[in-house]
Amino acid sequence: SKMNHHSMKFEADLYSPCPRLAKVVSHYYFDYFIAVVISFNSLVTGIEVQYDAVYHTKNAFCTIAELVCIGIFTLEILLRACAYGSRYFVVTGCFWAIFDVFLVLVAYADI
Repeated sequence: SKMNHHSMKFEADLYSPCPRLAKVVSHYYFDYFIAVVISFNSLVTGIEVQYDAVYHTKNAFCTIAELVCIGIFTLEILLRACAYGSRYFVVTGCFWAIFDVFLVLVAYADI
């Protein structure tokens, strides 16, 4: 069966290193929360770019919001990795997991 990143329903959550955590991170509420954070982060990025272009300085709210979003994205990756073990990064269709790690690392490099 095919799996997509934000609704990782592994056929055998029973074989998960942490089945309860797997149930949490595969729940659609978890996915919706992450989608809201992604949208909020995009909005903050737009505001930050505009603010910097106009005032040639950083906005404290944007900086803090960006750090909070990076923290949430890091926590998401860690929770999913703990829930699914190495399968999170190697199962067919998990390109998004590796891409997420790359984006979070780039975000940390930008801090």
